[in-house]
Amino acid sequence: MNWIVAAVISVGFILEPAHGQERNEGLDALTQVLQQNDDPQLQHDILKGMSDGLKGRRNIPMPAGWEELAAKLAKSPDAQVRELAQSLSVTFGSKSALNALRGQLSNAGQPISARTNALDALAQAKDPQLPDVLQKLLLDERIRAAALRALAGYDDPTTPPAVLGIYPRLSRPEKQEALNTLASRAAFARPLLAAVEKGSFPGRI
Repeated sequence: MNWIVAAVISVGFILEPAHGQERNEGLDALTQVLQQNDDPQLQHDILKGMSDGLKGRRNIPMPAGWEELAAKLAKSPDAQVRELAQSLSVTFGSKSALNALRGQLSNAGQPISARTNALDALAQAKDPQLPDVLQKLLLDERIRAAALRALAGYDDPTTPPAVLGIYPRLSRPEKQEALNTLASRAAFARPLLAAVEKGSFPGRI
């Protein structure tokens, strides 16, 4: 089933001349199938195929009827169906899905696996609001290492001072993550070197 769905998506991509954007007639058709079917296993198989078929693609226009479908799938008794639908909503640029994931990531009461999955989905979608969320999470010991790693993916000028500010309280593995992030970009490395020269940052872990 999944390879068939992926093939439908691949063949269905067309270029809209008016906007120069990729649109997928196959996604529209698959969305209609999902709207008309309540079998969790079939829903899972189609959603997984859609996810696999869209891997690596960006700026995919939302299929017709997706928002209504996503609201329906969010109530599915199958956790994997709910997660796949939410992940695809992020791929399609759904603001409500991005907000929900940010809330899940920031909620210390959520299981760490759910928060990590939310972080991964937001990072993959290149959510522009993610750096601010991640910097706040540097005070959360349960997810701090993952937040440090994810910050390397954004060229945000407020990241170096945020990382340097919490460095003394980090564990040894976390300090290594912090140094990896600060060394990942020239703009990040400069404040690090300046702090070392001033003596306000230790020269070793």
